[in-house]
Amino acid sequence: MSKQVMSLLWTIDSEKTTFGLSKKDMNDIGIDWFFDYFEAEKQEDLYTLLGEVPVDIDDIQYRQGILDDFVNNPDLFEKLLMDGQEAYHQMTLSKFSFEKEATVYNLIKRVSEVDNIRTMLEDLLENFHQAKIKSPGLIQYHELLQEIVHSRLYEAFIRDVEKIKSLSEGVKSIKIGLNLNDYLQPVEAILLDVSEEEFKYGRFDKKIEYYVTQGVKEVMLIPRKIFAKETVAPPDALNSLEKIVEPAMLQLISFCDQFTQKILQVLSILHQDLPYYDVGVTMHNQLKKRGFEMTIPEWGRDYKVKGLFHLNLGMTLEPSQVILNTIHLDKNRPINILTGANRGGKTTITQSIMQTIWLGQLGFYVPAQSATIPLIKEFKVHFPREEKETVNYGRLGEECNRFKAMFEDSSKESFFFMNESFSGTSHHESLQISVEILQAIYQKGSFVLFNTHLHELVESLEDKINSEAIQSLVAGKDMDKSPYIIEPGRPLGKSYGIEIAKKYGMNYESLIALRH
Repeated sequence: MSKQVMSLLWTIDSEKTTFGLSKKDMNDIGIDWFFDYFEAEKQEDLYTLLGEVPVDIDDIQYRQGILDDFVNNPDLFEKLLMDGQEAYHQMTLSKFSFEKEATVYNLIKRVSEVDNIRTMLEDLLENFHQAKIKSPGLIQYHELLQEIVHSRLYEAFIRDVEKIKSLSEGVKSIKIGLNLNDYLQPVEAILLDVSEEEFKYGRFDKKIEYYVTQGVKEVMLIPRKIFAKETVAPPDALNSLEKIVEPAMLQLISFCDQFTQKILQVLSILHQDLPYYDVGVTMHNQLKKRGFEMTIPEWGRDYKVKGLFHLNLGMTLEPSQVILNTIHLDKNRPINILTGANRGGKTTITQSIMQTIWLGQLGFYVPAQSATIPLIKEFKVHFPREEKETVNYGRLGEECNRFKAMFEDSSKESFFFMNESFSGTSHHESLQISVEILQAIYQKGSFVLFNTHLHELVESLEDKINSEAIQSLVAGKDMDKSPYIIEPGRPLGKSYGIEIAKKYGMNYESLIALRH
């Protein structure tokens, strides 16, 4: 049987290089709502699984292929999920001490376990046979299962197991071979056969019937009720039979346990790795069912996504109600500043871009019609925190401390996502801080998407760094005709805050009218 150990998450030669996302980071990305689709006790495990993001392209593409196979072969996926859970359950079952003793009952119980594992394994292979898989990961796993089933050890052992026709009727007799010494004393024994038929005496057997009849009381005293077909030794010798047969029985029981454990270890890979894919399959199926397009991204130098939408909107609105965006972030223009109208979609599009990169690197489908995304080595997420989290330093102090730690730990391969950062002070001071931190990010060579109400930021930054390195994006340029569209362009110079306030009656005339 193969000793090969594999994973459905990592390639064979993988160094398992990842970057981590905290639970708060994932909530900032706007994915926390999705965990409600899973049982509460599983949610923390999912945060752990999805917070470990691979950065090796081979590992990512390995996962992409497996997930695509699972989406296109739902019956196989359900079978693998079920068998993985059952295999893990069987592996974790503990046995009482008496279940490890050399008894016929324990041996038959082990043989029954082997037969159940055999049935599970061969049913699973039939599911693989009917499925159309393409991914190297699942092909390799299928070959591993086939290697087990076609091994000489497996075939020989299963032939022995199949001698038991009906376990429900019980075993009526066992046949044990005895090796005798010069005095016809049994010195060692091996199990030769089990049978549903009671033992019948032949002509030769009747010659020694006397010894057996006289020794039946002694035989009944043997706790494990092990009975030999024949013995020409005096009945007292039967009392020593238990000790002689015990090593053989223990050996067989131990062999059954080793046999089942090796197969269960291979099957338990499913329990370990498939909850990860269950997230990707569920997300894909839920959004496709609602009429949204999902795609497996390709990998390139720039970020180019067409038909991009926010996952949360996909789960709460109809496709006709969701604005799709086309976004291009050029690697040669690493400083991306997003301004625009209040409620124009700045935070939504920032989260949407994060979702595609994060989910893409997990090997999942992304919420878009088509996508080419760059490989990111680190996410740096800088969103405002709740008021209770800023008590010690104040909002601005907390944001500055958090950014400093984030920046010290960053590299030129990091991608900063910043949402209304440093807005907890005056407009002038916020602008100055933002200019300086963007200068520092530029000098380090990192990528950044900075979402802000500071419309002067682009012009102020152009005086400090090469303007060719800056891309200005505008959200909701025309809130009446094309709301929530994100496109390149110079900042509007206003956020439509006054217009929104008037819409809700928050102007002087409307408020004064409330006196009456």
